[in-house]
Amino acid sequence: MRIVSIVVDAPPTTAWTTSEQLAEAVQSVAAPRDELMHVYAGALPTGFGVVIFLLVPLEQAAATGCRLLLAAADSLELPGWTLGTVRVWSPAELN
Repeated sequence: MRIVSIVVDAPPTTAWTTSEQLAEAVQSVAAPRDELMHVYAGALPTGFGVVIFLLVPLEQAAATGCRLLLAAADSLELPGWTLGTVRVWSPAELN
């Protein structure tokens, strides 16, 4: 399993978007090949923090997580989002 952590900078106009809506949007745009296991989102002062759990190989995890998050933003019609820091690790690295 790969864990992808992404910080999203969002314009103030997206204040109406909730963490739950964002997590649901990521789940709805995921295809079986994305091997999405879980997604969590939380509000930050300037946007969102998103953690995505995937079963894809390490070299595909960052690209897959970013693609899912950008597709979710498009599905919610949220312009002006900027992906900030993207980190990828496996559960073994957490020990």
